[in-house]
Amino acid sequence: VAMLATQEGFVAPKDAVSFTYELVSNKLNTEVRPVGRRVIEPTIGGAKIGLHIDFGQFFSELKQDRWAAAQLANMPQQATLVDEVGTKRTVTTGGIAAKVSFAGIDAYGVSFVPYADKRWEHNVADGKLGLGAFRDYIVWANWDSKRVYLVPRGIATAQAMARIRRWG
Repeated sequence: VAMLATQEGFVAPKDAVSFTYELVSNKLNTEVRPVGRRVIEPTIGGAKIGLHIDFGQFFSELKQDRWAAAQLANMPQQATLVDEVGTKRTVTTGGIAAKVSFAGIDAYGVSFVPYADKRWEHNVADGKLGLGAFRDYIVWANWDSKRVYLVPRGIATAQAMARIRRWG
């Protein structure tokens, strides 16, 4: 579910944890220019790793040369991923991060697959942090302020139900 609001109409959710990200533009001369990357640095397996927040898919992705630092172990995984321009990619391996920490929260059991986006310079990000890492939260994003707000689902659900009752 997505809701749109104007800057004037947006009110940050009460009791939200929030964090900012760095917006990075692509400098490679590619045929299809991807949207900017919203990069944060969560801690995974004790290592700080730069990841693009990706609200378009469940799986998180990580370059395989960073799996050891993140303490991920390969395991069989069958999935077809579709990126923001509709390109499909099948993966056959994955890994589970015991804990991913960012913005003062911890996400447990986050599923990762290999990162393979070649439309970006090598040093922009080591992968993507997908919706699976945010599964316990309702997410609000304010692209103008480069800020993301997270509210635990139990609290947010009660607020959403009250708002729906007001709509009639």
